[in-house]
This record gives sequence, structure tokens and C-alpha cells, in this order.
Amino acid sequence: MKRSKVLTSLLYNFVLASIFFGGLLRKSYNADTITYMVYPVDSTDERLRGGRYLIMLFDYIFGKLGIRTTDYYYICIFLSIILLAASITLLQSVFKRFISSKNLPVLIGYNLAIALAFCNVLFMEYFMFVEMTVYMLLGFFLATLGVFCHTKHKIIPSILLFAVAVCCYQMVVSYAAIVLLFYYMLEHEFTWSKKAVLDEISGLLTPMCLGGANVIAIKIVSSLSEFHTFGYTFAQSGEDSSLAAKVSSLFSECIMFLKNSFTLLPSLYLPGIIFLLSFVISIYLLARSKGILSVLYYLVAIIASLSIIFSVPLLEEVFYFPPRMSFLLYVVQGFMLVTLIVLLTATDKETIVKMASYGVMGYMWIQMLFSSFIVSGRYISNTLDMAYSKIILQEIEKYEEENNTTVSKITVVHDGYAPAYYDESKIHYEQINERIIGQTTRSALEAWFDRHLDDGGTIPEEIYNEYFAGKDWDSFDVDEQLVIKGDTAYLCVY
Repeated sequence: MKRSKVLTSLLYNFVLASIFFGGLLRKSYNADTITYMVYPVDSTDERLRGGRYLIMLFDYIFGKLGIRTTDYYYICIFLSIILLAASITLLQSVFKRFISSKNLPVLIGYNLAIALAFCNVLFMEYFMFVEMTVYMLLGFFLATLGVFCHTKHKIIPSILLFAVAVCCYQMVVSYAAIVLLFYYMLEHEFTWSKKAVLDEISGLLTPMCLGGANVIAIKIVSSLSEFHTFGYTFAQSGEDSSLAAKVSSLFSECIMFLKNSFTLLPSLYLPGIIFLLSFVISIYLLARSKGILSVLYYLVAIIASLSIIFSVPLLEEVFYFPPRMSFLLYVVQGFMLVTLIVLLTATDKETIVKMASYGVMGYMWIQMLFSSFIVSGRYISNTLDMAYSKIILQEIEKYEEENNTTVSKITVVHDGYAPAYYDESKIHYEQINERIIGQTTRSALEAWFDRHLDDGGTIPEEIYNEYFAGKDWDSFDVDEQLVIKGDTAYLCVY
């Protein structure tokens, strides 16, 4: 692409990314962010345990300089949006060769299908961790550069880029492998050959082996430490730890995605309809124009892509499939749509190609609309957290003044039903619009109001039975949910 066209494309994609994620340029928080704000030094060890060595390096350097990413929130989110736009632009330049149409609606639909890999409601979770967002998006940008180099058969640079990218976040190599599977399928025009097989294997293994090396590094570092458990520990129950249970959970999660993208879209099976239509029509076109072996090529690419996605949660000790992992389903879906438009363009039936492109535009508009609802829900959740925290602190200070004492500890328990989100935020899932009160309450009081309280430990049985046992509030009532005895405050989160 010529430089002027690249800059124009980058500008368009910057506007697109800003529409999706620009609303989060205002300061906002989730539980991890609040914890980072209070204990920034601890983040270095956490990055080490997670194999995110490049982020660990940045955290260490910035920690020595007394800098936190949350201190420069607006700059970090702005840079994240730029990195996202650059990644989309680079992807579009890589796949530009496969679209022959000069029709504007077709080109728009084609480029939006590529952008769907990032511009979707599930990718929104990456912008929930504002202390980490810029690092994660740097990882995706480096991985996309690695894809670009690999498609130019510059294998050594691609290996180096994937190696650095995986030290930001492990999911970036899965994303890269899926993109390369579709790229080489289109490059070889769904035709089996020795070179096609070698290219596909190279595209799959180059990034994934770097991911495997990262996991091995985590294990090695773990063996060198007597005080830490390295690797990932998820806040999930151990009930789905058997393979059969994990497969069952995976099946349920897939149904949720196809139905409403894990409650983040309307329950109209839009993702499922898009998957089905793009799959069936592509199979039909391939069978009619290229034959059964090309259909098999397409099926192998889809199965390999889904295997990349599902292998990670299935190999974990406990099944866990959060949006920052399941967004890869949109990467597959986006490139299935890319494949569909390429195949339709080859039929020379421009009206049908336009219809498919308009369908992609409509689907992207829905993603955009509900992403805006997620952003508004983020601020509703934060507003409630800050308001309740202030009320709790005012009650503590009132007690201290009336009793001439100092409250130095707080213990937090939950009532009968206490989800990790507020109903008022409307759209929420996993750490998308999670609440803070009840998860990192002490850190919230310290980060927002500079009031440090120690952990009060286990609540005494007599206090719990007298004030909280059998209760299930559906709204915040500080008079009933906050009890202060001596130097300890007891909070029951509804």
C-alpha cells in the first residue's frame, strides 16, 4: 500500500477503534486496577508468575521511577487505541491482495470483516484492565507485525516478534496462528499442495511454539521459587476439573457465544446466524467451484482454528474461558466472513457480494452499539462503587468521632446472593463491568479516599449470626450492612 493510502486507512481505523473504545478515555476502574493503584510494586511479581516478562520489565522500570500507568491513564488508553488501529491497518494490508472488487461497499464490508477480530464486545475486556491495556495492545501489534513478516516469508523476524509479543500476553500467539491459517488458505486458493501444507504448518507452529516456550519458562521459574505458585490461578470452583466436565462447560460456553455473545448482545443468536451463513455458503461455493478437496481444506482450517482456541481452557486444571480468551471466536468469525466475500467476489455476482458486505456492516453496527452500552455500564458501576465507598467511610468516621476510637480493620462478607456486578450496569460478564466493592473493598477505600484499613480476617461467628446470617439484600443499606465493633468494621455486600 502507498504511504498516503496507509495513512488514510490508519485514520479510518483510528476513528473505528475510537468509536468502540474511545468512551473509556475517561478515568474508570475495575478490581485489578484498584489493587494495582495501591500495590504497584506487587505487580512485578505477578507479571513474572504469568510469564509476561516485557510487562514485568516496564513495571520494574516505572516502579523505580515512581510511575504508575494509572497516573497517565488517558495517554495509555489513547496509545492503546492507536496500537489497535495500527494492528487493524496492518491486517488489512496483508489481506488486501485477496479482494479484487473495486466496489466501495464491498471494500468497506471486507475491511470491517477483518476489523471484527478486534472491534467486538468481547475484546472490550482488554480495556477493562486500564493498568495493562497498553501493554496487551502492544502485544497484539507486535504479533500482527509477526504475521506480516511471516506472510513475506521473513521467518526469523517473525519469530523474534512473536517471542516479544508473547512476553506481553499469551493470547496474542493464538490470534496470530489463526490469522496465518486463513491467510495461507486464501493464498493457496484452497488447493492442497506440499507448499500449502508446509506454509500452514509453519504459520501454525511458529507462533504457537513461542507460546509453548513461554509456558515452559513459567514452569522453570516456578521450580526456582519456594515461595510462589507460578502459573494461572482462576477464581473458579474445582467442580469442572475433569475432562468430561470441562468439555461440557466448553459446549455450554459455545452456546452462550452463539446465542448472545455471553449476554453482551441481544439473545437473537446473531453470532450463531453469522457463523452458520458464512460457513454454509462458503462450503457451497467451494464445492461448486473447486471441489471436495477444497471443502476439506476449508474444514481443516476451521477445525484447526477452533482447536487453538479451545485447547487452552481444556488444558487448564480448571475450565476458564473469559472474554479476553473467547474473543478469538470473533477472529475466526471475522476471517470466515473475509473468506466468504472473497469466494462471492469470484462469482462475479456483484449484487450478492454487496448484500454480504451490507450484512457485515450491519453486524459491525450492532457490535458498536452494544459496546457503547458496555462503556456506559462501566461508569454506572464505578459511580455506585465510589458512592458506596464514600458512605461506608463516612459511617466509619462518624463511629470514630462518637466513640473516640480508631477503626483500623475491615472484614467483608457476602449475603445470600452477591454477584460480582451491579444490576444497574445492565451489560456485564466476567470482568467486563465487574463491581469493586466486595472484591477489593480495602484497596478502593485507600485508592479513592487515602484511608488504609487492614484485613480484619474471619468474621466472628456471633457477629455474623446476629447481623448477617440468612440475609439477602437487593439494595445497599449501610445501617444494616455495616456493623462496627471496636476497631473493626464488618461489611456485608449484597
